[in-house]
Amino acid sequence: MDILLTSTIPTQKNLMKTILWLNSSILAFTITLLGKQVGIIFLSIPFIFSFISIFHILFSLTDGRAKSFGTIPLENIKKIPQNKNERIQALYDMNTCIDIAFKNNSLIIKKRANKIGLATKYTIVSVTSIFFAIVFYVNIYLMKGG
Repeated sequence: MDILLTSTIPTQKNLMKTILWLNSSILAFTITLLGKQVGIIFLSIPFIFSFISIFHILFSLTDGRAKSFGTIPLENIKKIPQNKNERIQALYDMNTCIDIAFKNNSLIIKKRANKIGLATKYTIVSVTSIFFAIVFYVNIYLMKGG
């Protein structure tokens, strides 16, 4: 539980911030080039894929808003009968709550990982299309007659 809550989930958030930053830069780059009269066809592919990537990352942020910490509800603590097995019952209830929290947090991490993976693929396609667009633009428009 501790590794999930203090290491894995924050690492995913940092990765999401990096992907958002990179795709925001790509969007700004494409919008800037639109003002310089570079063809819209060259810029539409990276713009669309970066926008889709940002969309996936924003949805992955909403998936992990509620985390489970494995705490026993106060009502369950009050319902434990006062007898010789009360400690065993309390330990059983604690283990059950921690198991449920572990499964919930693992599910959040898996959902986020899938969306981060998709966003990363779209970012790679966007960067690659920028590279090919630049190569195409240089070969066709800047090297006339070459």
